[in-house]
Amino acid sequence: MTRQENLLKLIEERLSEDEVINYYVEGAFESTVNGRQNTMTGILVTTNEKIRFCGKRFFLVYDDIIEYKDIEYVENNEEKLGHKIFIAGKEKSYSMKFIISKDVHNFVDSINKNL
Repeated sequence: MTRQENLLKLIEERLSEDEVINYYVEGAFESTVNGRQNTMTGILVTTNEKIRFCGKRFFLVYDDIIEYKDIEYVENNEEKLGHKIFIAGKEKSYSMKFIISKDVHNFVDSINKNL
């Protein structure tokens, strides 16, 4: 199994009954935790209920959830090393960098449909 398949399996185990994965992208996820910038590699998934991040480093599994109601807007920029998605939240912001995926535009459209 590839790293991406393993991370998708970990996310599927954490989904609620009615939750379904729409799209996902792989890259470096940045968020602010306790006032410090935190970067982890993994996958960011849109579902019909929320956005989920899953990353794994050694034996630790990082799981972060972003509710659609907490998002103000989403931006997608193409950079030299891949796409960058910026999610402006009401309380804190998130970004996913170095994305090399064909579904980036569908991923962003999926988020905008749920806002």
